[in-house]
Amino acid sequence: MKNSLHSTVGAIALILAQCLPKAAAEAISLESVTADVLAVAGDQTLGRSADGTGIKIAEKYIADELKAAGLQPFFGDSYFQTFTLYQYQPKPFTVYINEKPVAAEKLFAVGSASAIDWQLDDVNITRIKADDDFRARISELNGQSESHLVLVDKAHQQIFSGFANYLKGGSKSLTKQNGKALVFALNDAQSVDSASIKGGFEQRKVALKNVAAVLKGKSLADEYVVFSAHHDHIGTHGLSNEDGADIIYNGANDDASGVSAVLNLARHYSVKSNNQRSILFITFTAEEMGLLGSEYFGTTIDAAQMISMFNIEMIGKASAFGPGKMWMTGMDRSNLGTLINENLPQYLKDENYRIEADPYPDFQLFYRSDNASLARLGVPAHSISSTQISKDQDYHQVSDEVSTLDLEQMTEIIKVLAHVSEPIINGKQTPERIQPMPARTKGNFF
Repeated sequence: MKNSLHSTVGAIALILAQCLPKAAAEAISLESVTADVLAVAGDQTLGRSADGTGIKIAEKYIADELKAAGLQPFFGDSYFQTFTLYQYQPKPFTVYINEKPVAAEKLFAVGSASAIDWQLDDVNITRIKADDDFRARISELNGQSESHLVLVDKAHQQIFSGFANYLKGGSKSLTKQNGKALVFALNDAQSVDSASIKGGFEQRKVALKNVAAVLKGKSLADEYVVFSAHHDHIGTHGLSNEDGADIIYNGANDDASGVSAVLNLARHYSVKSNNQRSILFITFTAEEMGLLGSEYFGTTIDAAQMISMFNIEMIGKASAFGPGKMWMTGMDRSNLGTLINENLPQYLKDENYRIEADPYPDFQLFYRSDNASLARLGVPAHSISSTQISKDQDYHQVSDEVSTLDLEQMTEIIKVLAHVSEPIINGKQTPERIQPMPARTKGNFF
């Protein structure tokens, strides 16, 4: 583990420590930040796959720390919001077209039918021709509710293989699916005189948990400022590490760093305890599965009560703007970033320090983290990060270990967030709402 930064980072950390009020330095410490990241991203949590066993260790730790900080459960008498994920894993498929078998590498299927035994008259047959837009056609089929055998021209072989790889892990949904299926075969048969399709999907229900606590406000208790992160990651690869290879995707930066920020901010504000608005501290599950935890949470709240959301994602590494600097997604969508920058001079003497706009617009990060689930509802919800995502060699790799993080810098970033959010928490500032966005289109198959 890194216990010291390069000289430049160390200098920034020293400057920030000198500029910030003493109370912040005491409430948010390198020791607590380090302990949190080790607890959440250690090997014992097995990469925190949302449907795995190791994530339960992380969830218990988060709930215990929120309780120890003196915060109240947000979900009635529980720190956990439990909901069901439906998973549909494809079984082996056999497909014959005109009595000729289709090779396994030229097949993929998605759906929820437990058992399939189709003949020619049992299924719709659809073609994706050489000059068709493959993505548009597959999106169209996903929007329908009928089963299809889809014959794909070999001109689409490359993108076909990409979809096959993407969907080999099956589909996931917050609602029970309709028992239908789409079976894709890379095949150029001009006419189909006979067809036989056998297979199905293993159906599994998994209980998932968001974790949250609240520090109730005084004069504006029905208004909430949200600090969030996601506590899941992508699990492990392989069944054992007998050969000594690392198989655990620890997700230290993504997003144990954000979880640690949420916990330290909870401790900070619990000690401070003069908030006028209520503060919600929440960590989401299943972000890596498509923002499912935050999406579910969004269906259970009154979005009008959510004044702002600071979603903290990957703050463990220095940004392109320099050590200790942060950037925010979607800064043009509300004035939250502007308000933060207005608040900075009260706490930092460095006139060049500011929250920067997302420098990676091509990555569309505003839509790819849990802030999107609340932003769609009109909440000024943004993600804050520091990582150079375009260059980070550890993103979604087994190398995303605690030892790669600049923990001192991360600690100082959390201290800054604690102070620049204070005027919003105390009701002196109210960010403008985001224009609500249409709900994400739900496919019937994936």
